[in-house]
Amino acid sequence: MDSGSTHYAVLKRRPELHWPADLYLEGHNDQFRGWYQSSLLIATITDGRAPYREVLSHGFVVDAQGRHMHKSLGNTVDPMEVVQKFGADVFRLWVASIDYTADVRIGDAILEQVAETYRKIRNTFRFILGNLFDFTPERDRVDPSKWPALERWIVSRAALLEEQVRLWAKNYQFRNIYGALYQFIHRELSSYYLDIRKDALYTLTPGDPLRRSAQSALYWLGRFLMAAFSPILVFTAEEVWQQWPKLPHEKEESIHLLTWPELPLPGGLEPTMEELFSLREELGETLEEARQQGAVLPASRIVFAAPQRDLGIWQEVGEETMAQALGVAEVILLAEEGERRVAVEPTGYQRCRRCWRYLPEVEESSDGLCQRCQKVLEELRLS
Repeated sequence: MDSGSTHYAVLKRRPELHWPADLYLEGHNDQFRGWYQSSLLIATITDGRAPYREVLSHGFVVDAQGRHMHKSLGNTVDPMEVVQKFGADVFRLWVASIDYTADVRIGDAILEQVAETYRKIRNTFRFILGNLFDFTPERDRVDPSKWPALERWIVSRAALLEEQVRLWAKNYQFRNIYGALYQFIHRELSSYYLDIRKDALYTLTPGDPLRRSAQSALYWLGRFLMAAFSPILVFTAEEVWQQWPKLPHEKEESIHLLTWPELPLPGGLEPTMEELFSLREELGETLEEARQQGAVLPASRIVFAAPQRDLGIWQEVGEETMAQALGVAEVILLAEEGERRVAVEPTGYQRCRRCWRYLPEVEESSDGLCQRCQKVLEELRLS
């Protein structure tokens, strides 16, 4: 009776709250026939309806060996000790990563793994911020309709993920949010997009259209990731927002006061880019074998031979983009009948000492620079 009437004592007597509650949250042990039921019975008798709009039950925290925590066993975990050792955001990230519908384990080894994931997320934010140091949104943003295919692809992937994050959040599926966001950061963003675009971000002139397009994409990607992570990584998202390049009308002092950002839709997914990254995964074993045999992949070329009907999509992507995505100096597409053939061979090219690309003109350069870097440095001297 006492616990079942708390909704009346709390919600109806505090004007800043409202009745019924948005959510009742409690452990799954005996609460269906305990607190949940007594609350339902009393509210139905007094008000003719349930005192909550939704009910969410969860498991209990057990130790790393799966034992229930008891003071007599000495296996309890003090949340404040966890916060002091790992930080509040790591603790919150652990909560978001678990399947709370069942009993969940906690221990230093488990939290160390979560802390490593947190460092990856934090370092991604640092990379994005570092590459927006000279980016002023109202001045430098490039319209999505003018973005290269790679930028359209990565932001479209984020837009699809955004829809899923909204749906999962409404259904309290925080583990799905955590897993999908981390997978996006680890795979599409870091392993694919940033790995390819860091050359343009680091070595082109500040106002180069390709670099500004990449910064524009990073601006939107960062806004999305900040919003998606802000309920979980409360302090980290706030730190990022305080350093974020803002539009003149953005006066909000905190990330937690912002509305959800609307990602631009730059033409949907780019099928050719999807195919390219599928090819990258497919050729992974071939490239690893070449590496083990002593090949320096950044100085190698890939000869990709296939019937003409199968080369169309790769000719659309272009040999230069393929080379960047596959991490080699050069890709040559050859039309040949029969089965597809892929060979990795050395180019003999020298490495540009500024951008580190292996190009044929570097050997003839007196300063060890490629033609693009020579032009960039000349423009920087004149500016």
